[in-house]
Amino acid sequence: MHLLANNARFLILPGQHYPNLASRVLALCERRLQQDWSVRFGHPVWLLETFVDPRYFRGTSYRAANWEHVGESRGFRRTRAGYSSSPGAPKLVFVRPLVLCAHARLAAPVLARLPQLDPISAEFRALGAP
Repeated sequence: MHLLANNARFLILPGQHYPNLASRVLALCERRLQQDWSVRFGHPVWLLETFVDPRYFRGTSYRAANWEHVGESRGFRRTRAGYSSSPGAPKLVFVRPLVLCAHARLAAPVLARLPQLDPISAEFRALGAP
């Protein structure tokens, strides 16, 4: 789905302790992603998602940054051919809505019309920018 983005990796190394570091970094990334996504793809991103392996982590950084724990995956993982044929360890699923009512809007039978491209994005698309 083109309105979702996945946060694949996020790690604060042990030994360095700064107050609220993880939630600050995640907030900065969210703001930057929203701007960059619109410029690059010509439409907004509505929801961020991430998967946390509970065998190693608890998702504390995501919880502190107000991400919502919405359940567990079924354990399948992505491969070059699509998805693995057998399930592995389920992961915790966290989401962070970036627009109002993101859950309801994404669950609607027909997605609302996306805003028109801003002039700068249209120029980049016309140039074939990566």
